[in-house]
Amino acid sequence: YVLEDQSAFGKARGCLLHHFSLLPAPLRGPAAIAAVAGPLYAFLAEVKAEAKRGLQMDKESTSIDSKVAKLADEAILLAVGLSDSVAASSSSSSPWSFEEHYRGLDIETREVPGARFPMVRARMVVQPSEIGKLYYPSLTSPTLRQACFAREVFAFSCSGAAQQLSNTAKGNQTILQNWTFGSGEQEIAGTSASFMHLTLKPSALQPAADGVFLQAIRRAPSGVQGGGDRFTYSMVPAPENMAGSYSQQVDALRAGQPAKQMNQPVWIMDVKPSAAFPGGLDICCISHIIPEVSYFIPTGMVRQALMHSACCASAFVEMAKTMRVPNPLKVQHFDVEEELAVTQVAGRHISISKSLVGILCDTGSKSSSSCSASASTSAGPGLPTTGPMPSKAAKGFNGLAARKVACRESGFAVSNGTECSYNRNGKSGSQAKNMCQEE
Repeated sequence: YVLEDQSAFGKARGCLLHHFSLLPAPLRGPAAIAAVAGPLYAFLAEVKAEAKRGLQMDKESTSIDSKVAKLADEAILLAVGLSDSVAASSSSSSPWSFEEHYRGLDIETREVPGARFPMVRARMVVQPSEIGKLYYPSLTSPTLRQACFAREVFAFSCSGAAQQLSNTAKGNQTILQNWTFGSGEQEIAGTSASFMHLTLKPSALQPAADGVFLQAIRRAPSGVQGGGDRFTYSMVPAPENMAGSYSQQVDALRAGQPAKQMNQPVWIMDVKPSAAFPGGLDICCISHIIPEVSYFIPTGMVRQALMHSACCASAFVEMAKTMRVPNPLKVQHFDVEEELAVTQVAGRHISISKSLVGILCDTGSKSSSSCSASASTSAGPGLPTTGPMPSKAAKGFNGLAARKVACRESGFAVSNGTECSYNRNGKSGSQAKNMCQEE
C-alpha cells in the first residue's frame, strides 16, 4: 500500500491509495482487477469503520467533558450563592438563623424543604492583625500576606489527611476520574473537577456509609477592591446515571463490605479577601448532612452534633497559622498513590495533586504574589530542605492535629529530629526528636 498526497498535484483535499499485490498465478483483465481491488476495498472499509468508531468515542468523551464542566459550574455557583447570602445578624429576612458563637465561628442554620435536618454554615473573619503576626519575612504588603495565607488555608482544606483530622467520622476518599478545565496545568485560576468515592466511618449516630460525589474546586478573581483571588471548594452527590459508570471501581473499593448510601447533599469551603476588613480573610464552611438515625435518638442531640459539622473551617485556619503546607499535598488519603506535580505553594516547591496545580500555585498569578522568603535553597525560596524551621506563629506551633498532619503526610522518620516537618517553639535536635516520639 502506498499513500500519495494529492496536494502535490494541485488538489487541496484527498489522498491517492495504491495497492500492489503479488499473485500466485498470472492474471489479466477483469480477473486481475478483482484480485487486487477486493483486498483494497476490504482494507478501506476497515479503515472507515475504525475512523467512525474513533469519531464516536471522541464525541462521547467531549459530551462527558461538557457535562462535567456544566455540573462543576453549577456546584461552584451553588457554593458562592450560599456563602454570599445575607447573614442572620444582618437582616431579619435572611434565610439563615443564628445558633451560637463557637471557636471564633458564627454558626448559622437554614431549613431545607423536605429535609429532616438543616443546612449548617460556619463563618469567621481572619483579621489583618492575625495574618500580620505570621512568618512571612519577605512580604510586607498586607494584601500579599493575605493572598499567601488564603492559599495556605485552602490548601489544607483540599488535603485528604487534613480533612480526616478535622472530621474523625470521615473515612477514605478515592479519585475515580479527574478533569482540569483550562489551557494547561500551569494556568493560574480555573476549575478542577473530580468524581470521588467517599466513605464515612460507623458512629453512634449512623452506620458506615459511602457514595460517589462530584468535587469542584475553583480559583477566580474575588472582585473585592484591592484584588486577590477567591478559592471555592464544592462537593455534591454525583448524578446517578454518571455515578453508575464507576460501579466496578466502587465495588472493588468496598471489598465486599456492606455500606449504606451516604446522604450529604452539599459540603462547601470558601476562602476570599474580606471586603469589610482589608488585608483580612472571610472564611466560610457549609455542610448539609442527613444521617439515617433511629427516631428513638432525640432530634436535638443529632442537631447539636450536626451543628459542629462545619467547624472544620477553624481547624484549617489553625493549621495554616501554625505549620507549613504538607509535602506532598494529596487530595486522597496520604498513603494512596496519586498523580503529583511539583509547583511553588506559599514559597516552597512541593509536590501536590496535579489537579490542584493551577488552583494553588504562587507564580504567574496576576492577582497575587509569590510568597518567597529572602533566601533561596533547593527546596524553594527561603526554606530549607531539612533542619529546623522558624515558627510561623509568634507563640509557636499549636494544635496536636496540625502537628500530626505534618508528620503523617510528609512521611519523615521521627528517629531523626532534624528532619521533622515541624519545629515547636524553635526547638531542634534531640528536643524535637523527643517531642515527635511523644506525640
